[in-house]
Amino acid sequence: KGGGEGLAEVRYDGKTLQFPHWAETRPLQQAHQQAVWLAEHLAGLLGQAVPVVPVLCLPGWQVSDASCGESGAVRVIDPNAEPRFLDVDQLAPLDPAFRVRIIEAIHGLYRKLAI
Repeated sequence: KGGGEGLAEVRYDGKTLQFPHWAETRPLQQAHQQAVWLAEHLAGLLGQAVPVVPVLCLPGWQVSDASCGESGAVRVIDPNAEPRFLDVDQLAPLDPAFRVRIIEAIHGLYRKLAI
């Protein structure tokens, strides 16, 4: 970031983060791997598939090409992004009772990891 110039820009093409002086894929790979792990963990706990969409937030950066950011394997946003990325029901509508079970499973996982 430049001194007082606001947020620096990062371009996302759905596969690579293009920063001003370098390109990066590792955070995208990590977010994807963590989403796969969480989906498998929740499916094991709940007995059915759970859609998990990885989201990578880049504080201090303005993400350009937001449409690519939403169509890539990992959604990439900046902190000022509209919350539409949370509307995963467009991808896989969830029964409200199943949604509650997912929330409870994630809460239980958090308690287990926080110990």
